[in-house]
Amino acid sequence: MSLLVLACLLVPDLVIGPSEVEIPTVGHEGYMRCEPSIGASGKDVVVAWNDSIGGEHGSQSGTAVGWAYSSDAGLTYKVGGYLSGKGGKLDGADSRIATTGDGRFILLVLSGEGIHLYDMSGKQMGTMNDLGLAVGGADLDKPALAVDGKRLAIAYTKGTGEIWVARSADGGRTFDQGVLVSEAVKKNRSGVSLVFDGPALRAAWMEGAGNVATEASVASAPKWDRPFEPAHAAYRLTVSPKAPNGQAMAGYRDGAYGLFHYDTGLNVTRGEVQLSLVEGTKLGSRVLVLRSKNGGKAWGKPIEVSALFPSGSNSYAAVCPLKNEVTVLYYHQEANATDGSTDVIMTSLSQDASFSATVSSQPTPWKNVLGDAKRAPIQRVFGDYISVANNGKDELYAAWTDGRAGGSTIMVRHLTAFPTVRRYR
Repeated sequence: MSLLVLACLLVPDLVIGPSEVEIPTVGHEGYMRCEPSIGASGKDVVVAWNDSIGGEHGSQSGTAVGWAYSSDAGLTYKVGGYLSGKGGKLDGADSRIATTGDGRFILLVLSGEGIHLYDMSGKQMGTMNDLGLAVGGADLDKPALAVDGKRLAIAYTKGTGEIWVARSADGGRTFDQGVLVSEAVKKNRSGVSLVFDGPALRAAWMEGAGNVATEASVASAPKWDRPFEPAHAAYRLTVSPKAPNGQAMAGYRDGAYGLFHYDTGLNVTRGEVQLSLVEGTKLGSRVLVLRSKNGGKAWGKPIEVSALFPSGSNSYAAVCPLKNEVTVLYYHQEANATDGSTDVIMTSLSQDASFSATVSSQPTPWKNVLGDAKRAPIQRVFGDYISVANNGKDELYAAWTDGRAGGSTIMVRHLTAFPTVRRYR
């Protein structure tokens, strides 16, 4: 399949906004923080992350979910605390955050007992309400969250081979029993994403054999609370991606571990569905976006979002809407980065232009980051999520794992201007 490559200019200084803000660690130094999620509404921002404090409190994964909030457009953040699972035990990971039109924040947390939901009103920032267990089960992983008014949906993997979706019509207070949306054919599946598209609900994920992803699949329910149509392949990978140097996912530090579960991302703008994914290359990996104008039945030629960085690893992409189009946030590591130096890049797309800029003010040399193998032996250092959110006013908030000071922390930046440069055809 051919690629539509965006030839554009790199202008790092054109991202306007304050410098990055590190989520406070005072009184909590020495713990690993990674895999952030972020949501924004106006001047209110909520951030959550995996924290190795869970390793001191009986967590099976070695992590718990911490959260912080800002009421001043991301200038300052206050840590709200750490979320408890079953029996008050600090146990959780893989958070997701979404916002409603009236400024309500929905926070999803995966724990040993299943998928937990919390919410917080913009009128009561700092007060996190426990909505209880949305989906029970000990073999769930890689959740995704979509919200549209009172409609709420959660996608997740069950075991290693099934994609399920649970739906709520009352803002997450009650859910149906969940439906299987992937094929009956036995495969490994992960990296699920989910989006509302008018009356429809769409899910995407990666699938393949073992730790090697070979294709991205999509399934849709034309009416969000009705059955899903059969899933079909949207894109077949030419090469499966591998872990960038030094980015220790699941304790692997040698860069040779095939990352089956690179996430997909779904976004909808002006009736068009956009699907992001990561494909391997001979020199690393690249971020692609595919567009569909008929609800995911057919997809156009993939756009190489990371075309400015063809020689390195471009990974862990996250998407959100921007000015009726789509923007993508991802990590970039040059192919010759022996210390694992990694930057955070944002690329915004329109129908005929793109703009890329470096969001992080300096790279992280991940080979030199100690992490926390004692408390979090599975996660250790890096994790595999990055996050970006639109505050409803076309201002973005980007959150990523940063290690420039020698330990894994969470950094956030408020992004407020997005010039574009015409591509050459």
